Amino acid sequence: MPDSFARCLNLLKQLKKDQNNKKSTNECFRVNLPGKFGMMIYKDKNFFKKFYEYEQKYYEKYYPEYKGQYFYEPVDFTKYRNVGEGWIETVNSLDDKWFKFAEEINGVRNNAVHRFSEKEIFNKFDLHGSDLLTQLKEKCKEYLKAILRLKDQKSNK
Repeated sequence: MPDSFARCLNLLKQLKKDQNNKKSTNECFRVNLPGKFGMMIYKDKNFFKKFYEYEQKYYEKYYPEYKGQYFYEPVDFTKYRNVGEGWIETVNSLDDKWFKFAEEINGVRNNAVHRFSEKEIFNKFDLHGSDLLTQLKEKCKEYLKAILRLKDQKSNK
C-alpha cells in the first residue's frame, strides 16, 4: 500500500485509467468461485489451458459429433477489468475538481499535523476576518461534503 495520501490519489487515478482502457468483464466468460480457490487457480498460469484441453478430450471421447463452441476457450484476462461495473461508475464520477478538493484537504491536513500554526492553516484556506475557526470548520465541512458527495440535508443541495 502507498504510504501517503498523495500516492493513494495517484494510484487511484492510474487504476481508473487502466481499468477504463480494458473491456468489461461482462464481455468475457466468468465463473464465480470462492476467493481462495480462485486465487489458487489464478496462480497456476496453465490452469485454463489444461482445462480447455480436458474439455476438448471430453467432447472428442463422449460427443464426437459435437462441433459447437466449447464451454471454455482460452482468454487473455489482462484485457479485461478486474473491478466491477459499480466501481467503474463510482470512480468515473471522480472528476478533476474532486481530486483537487482531496489534494487541498490533504495539504491543509499536512500543514496542521506538521506545523500547528493556526495562521498558516487559515492562510492555506485563504480565510480572513473574524471568527476564523468557525470559517475553517465550515470550509472543511464543505470540502468533505464535496469529496464524499454528500448533500446538505437542510437545503437538499
